[in-house]
Amino acid sequence: MTGRAIAVIVVFVLAVTGLAFLLLITEMPQLFGGWNWLIGEMQVLQRDLHRSLAEAVQAVQRQGFAAAWSLIGLSFLYGVFHAAGPGHGKLIIATYLATHESRLKQGIGLAAASALMQGVTAVVAVEATVRLLGLTLADADKTARQLESVSYALVALLGLLLMLAAARRLWHGHHHHGLEHDHGHDHEDDHGHDGHHGHAHIPAPDDLPEQISLSQTLSIIFSIGIRPCAGAVLVLIFATILQLKGAGIAAVFAMSIGTAITVSGLAALSVYARQTARDLSDRMPEGTLAAGTLFNGAALIGGLIVLLLGIALFQSVQAIADHPIL
Repeated sequence: MTGRAIAVIVVFVLAVTGLAFLLLITEMPQLFGGWNWLIGEMQVLQRDLHRSLAEAVQAVQRQGFAAAWSLIGLSFLYGVFHAAGPGHGKLIIATYLATHESRLKQGIGLAAASALMQGVTAVVAVEATVRLLGLTLADADKTARQLESVSYALVALLGLLLMLAAARRLWHGHHHHGLEHDHGHDHEDDHGHDGHHGHAHIPAPDDLPEQISLSQTLSIIFSIGIRPCAGAVLVLIFATILQLKGAGIAAVFAMSIGTAITVSGLAALSVYARQTARDLSDRMPEGTLAAGTLFNGAALIGGLIVLLLGIALFQSVQAIADHPIL
């Protein structure tokens, strides 16, 4: 397949992906009434959980240490459930792991570290705002909202960088395979059938999406982790009001562990899906696209999804009102 044909396919897939995403965030409420109902039910359930968390913090003040375990257990369950809803970087992590070479323990570690950093960010945001700067609890909530905006802006930037890296590999891979193609014709008589078949399908290491580097790992963890969880901020604010700092921090990290479990499960599925796709690509008949081109095309699309998601989430945060409790 010529470089021109590859470029046309990539541009077409990018255009379709972009249009599908725009349809998802702008037209889905009008097209699917059932989706609106599901989102509404999830929001009601989340409000109920927030109320239960606030009541659990108050119970610790009345009953002491015995009630702290109930707060920690409820916070853990909140983390597991809440991570299944919007936020917490699930799509970002899943997209990245599905389009870049990674091992299972790397994917789980990335998801867990991002979730735990969200808990740390919540603690630091509330402590710094209320105790160090002497501002109000409403200011703490606004600080958390600002950090959320920064997080989504960094997510959009990360998506753009992933797109540029994938485009560079596609360009490099096209020229690299072009040279190999000429080389194969010059020495066709010196290679057996099996050697030629392997030569046609095994991409050079530089042509594949690179394995996750330390800098990429830290970038993803920071861009996701700098956004504090809303439930964690709420628990810390109530704990601050009732002077239960230790119980509040313990509840936040229980919440982070619950979130880490859910997001790690999705990360594991993403790694498995990529490995399955890699195995299938190795069995592709001769004459189809090289594995490097397929995976780099997927990485390019994944970067676009992350970019658009970051932009959409950034815009959505600007439209959210302050927390009604504050």
